[in-house]
Amino acid sequence: MSLLEELSSMFLNMEFTTDTNEDSYLESVNSLNMTYSEFKRRVDHNTTVLKKAIAEKEKLIRFTPDLYTMTTEPGELHSSILFRKGPDLLPSVYYGALANVESTGVDAYKITATGDIINLEFKTSEIDSKKVWKGQGNGLYVGKSNSDRDKITVTSKLCASYSMLTSSIQEAKRIKTVLMVCDTSSDSELDTYFDAWEIDGNIIVDKYFKKNQTTGKDKPKINKATIKLGSFMKHGVRAETVIPLEGIENWKRRVSKFAPKL
Repeated sequence: MSLLEELSSMFLNMEFTTDTNEDSYLESVNSLNMTYSEFKRRVDHNTTVLKKAIAEKEKLIRFTPDLYTMTTEPGELHSSILFRKGPDLLPSVYYGALANVESTGVDAYKITATGDIINLEFKTSEIDSKKVWKGQGNGLYVGKSNSDRDKITVTSKLCASYSMLTSSIQEAKRIKTVLMVCDTSSDSELDTYFDAWEIDGNIIVDKYFKKNQTTGKDKPKINKATIKLGSFMKHGVRAETVIPLEGIENWKRRVSKFAPKL
């Protein structure tokens, strides 16, 4: 694996510790006073950069320094921030939003034509299509082929994961959440996502967080919660992106053609 491929993989897998103080986490971006026209200008620039990178089949990590965020212009961000915010920068470009580069707060923002500000949470999940196999009925799975306990469907493997959320931070998750999914196989033609689904944050908190709560000093607390792609598909909608994505059903049909049957 080349250094560039390693860096791209790091973007998807790195987790960072941030200050999750409730007041700072719920802080509004209204103080930035960005107009819709300026927001759209920045998003249009980012979209152009993205399309160029994909057309040239570049690793997406290459163009992150060329992006606008909610508060910075291209070339301003230190490499350390680019690494820390990579999991938010790339999804925000696809979603037509602008990333928040502060160490606290939401992941990104979207401004509507009427001036409304939409707070966004991004989650990224990955799968290696070369490790997918077909079971009975031609369903697609990952895991051990000889163990019902260990095998898992691809729509369950792809998921949004949460850990160690206090009650205050749980409430801060009541915002639109977008799950971006990608195929990390070395055979993948493009370094991109293949689908994106979004869900109302109230559903995440009320339906999924509450059943995973444990008692603690700051109670209730969540040690771990996982929301599967299948749940995003059941309770949410497919996200609109600035460029069309393959889609989970098309991806499954394509992978089924070469996945071994075990």
